[in-house]
Amino acid sequence: MIKEYNYYITTNRFSQIAEELETTVRSYAESIGKDEKSENELREKARELCTKHLISSGLRNKSNSFINIDAEFFEGGELIEANLNRFIKDVLKAHGYQKVLWEYMGTTGMMTEISKSAMKADGFNYENYLPAGLKEKEAAKNAIRLNRNFNRLKDDSGFDWSKGYDPNDTIEKKGWFSDYDENGVWTRFVTDSEKETAEKLNSPEKSFKIRLIKTEKGYMLYDPGMILLNPILLWYLTQDDEVYGAEESDTIKLVQAIKTQIAELKNEKITEVSFGSLKNKKTKDIEVLCEQYKAVLGDAAENKLTAVDSSKAEHQAEENIKLEKSVFVEKSSAALQKKLAVILKEKPQAKPEEITSALETGKTEIALDILEEEDAKLAGFSDEEYESFMAQAAELPYAKRRDFAKAAAVISKNWSEYKSFGLT
Repeated sequence: MIKEYNYYITTNRFSQIAEELETTVRSYAESIGKDEKSENELREKARELCTKHLISSGLRNKSNSFINIDAEFFEGGELIEANLNRFIKDVLKAHGYQKVLWEYMGTTGMMTEISKSAMKADGFNYENYLPAGLKEKEAAKNAIRLNRNFNRLKDDSGFDWSKGYDPNDTIEKKGWFSDYDENGVWTRFVTDSEKETAEKLNSPEKSFKIRLIKTEKGYMLYDPGMILLNPILLWYLTQDDEVYGAEESDTIKLVQAIKTQIAELKNEKITEVSFGSLKNKKTKDIEVLCEQYKAVLGDAAENKLTAVDSSKAEHQAEENIKLEKSVFVEKSSAALQKKLAVILKEKPQAKPEEITSALETGKTEIALDILEEEDAKLAGFSDEEYESFMAQAAELPYAKRRDFAKAAAVISKNWSEYKSFGLT
């Protein structure tokens, strides 16, 4: 909260926002009709900046943030000053309102569910009084929040509790049924559509996210939607169904992100690619697709890519997750055993609560052994004192040496008191 509020109270913050928006849009305006590459880059830079301030000022949310600056600020390639000025003023006013919301977050952020319910009863929406970033988080939290009804006492299991036990009894299911879900777990469903949603929830065929899957040979690129070969084009329409603008997925950025991730993974290359089911696909078509992926991926892939059916890719991904979990459990267990061994070595009679506290906090009390140089320094010994101490300790038997070390440690720890007694 402090970080966000500091953003607004920085000296000349609103002037900086206005200047940044105006300078960036004007730079694009001056590039129109000169160099096409530079023009496209400056257009995208201006669009991203406008989008950023539309979201951060609360004028739009992330799902509705696209802006066509050519349609908003230009006409026939000429900048419309009035439109740009109005946009900047709207953004500044919205940022000003965000500043006010952040100023009141000390109060708003402490509201309980009771306060929120009271606001709702009075016709006020709590989310409307949150700054833009927190408003989206609150909305997302409410979307997944369970609907609890503590007054719901009626049993709807279908079981007749008034009768005695009969092994031949059946349950009358009203408005629900049971079946296996996508993970093979026996689950209660309200409707067929709810079951279909559950079955499709984790289906990779419904998720067009690109993933890298570790294999014995290197890495497999999982791209069920073939996004790398067929960039997604999103069309934005006005309320009158007229084209407002379009936004295309950036293949170059995707490939660069893949290469960056591979570089972090010991520079292993992509040897296989999965772009969906291979059923009913001709061998020649598969080879052509592999060549196209190689052309897009460049040196991130082996010279010859192997196509893998999506079912095999999904199975490999599941096996990797299981392996990662088992390795994590094994490492955690080994680390726990090591910590326990250290604690019990130093404190053989340690109580269970002491062990628990040490594991939770990562701290425990252990006596210093000033026969060790590091511990001696912690006890306040100088290099000269440590050498003198070790020379005298070496002349003593083991048992006497331990007693001598403990006495020296106590004297050193409380030397600030002892030195004033006049006996050294």
